[in-house]
Amino acid sequence: MVQQDKRDTIVVAGSLALADGTGANVAEFTIANSTWAAVGSSSQLPGPVTAMEVDDGNSSSIFAAGQ
Repeated sequence: MVQQDKRDTIVVAGSLALADGTGANVAEFTIANSTWAAVGSSSQLPGPVTAMEVDDGNSSSIFAAGQ
């Protein structure tokens, strides 16, 4: 699931591994500097995300559901 917000970022969800080996269930790609960052921690999102919505394009307000 991919959603682009108003700040030129892409937010993705699933069971992800970032380039540095960090695991993430939601991650944000910043287009301006081509970097990935985990959104939240594994304690906040304890399993793979199967559904996600970015509230009105605001990547600081993400609704996620999953296993």
